[in-house]
Amino acid sequence: MLSKRQKIIVAFVAFMLAGALVGANLLMRRIKAHTPQPTDTSQSAAPTPNATDSGTFMDRDAQTMCERLSPDTLKAYTTNSPDRSRLLQRYFTPDARGLSISVHDIAEQSATQFSGFLNTSDGDTAVCSVTTGIDAPWILEFRWDDADGWMCVGVSGGMNGAYRQRSGQAPKAEGR
Repeated sequence: MLSKRQKIIVAFVAFMLAGALVGANLLMRRIKAHTPQPTDTSQSAAPTPNATDSGTFMDRDAQTMCERLSPDTLKAYTTNSPDRSRLLQRYFTPDARGLSISVHDIAEQSATQFSGFLNTSDGDTAVCSVTTGIDAPWILEFRWDDADGWMCVGVSGGMNGAYRQRSGQAPKAEGR
């Protein structure tokens, strides 16, 4: 039989376990609510919802754009496909930062499904992160244009896994 002191200790431990389970449940719900959901993209960067025939993304909401358009934009940038040049013109401004890097200097991305999410936006510009299975996400910068919708003005990847390393040299620029 348990003494009065042992009963108090058992009750206290049971109460603490119940509190820990409730706290863990609330924490998991909060984390799940703030976790970006993956956006499935095809290998050839198919048109996204809210895209016009020219490929522009006309939904001004930056959050939606980062979730839907930025993965397709990055897929077009990192994939050496026959229609890469056309896709780059579709998603990027002609003077976008990062376009001078050769596709051959971009490492193959390990994920088959890229996920995009919003970092920050002021209404006319947005910065998105896109995860591709490497250590750090790619960063894409977008600008709103009334005629063309959201256009990428810059792309950069983390140094660990985004670019092919060639004996300590930086990726080489190429003419488009």
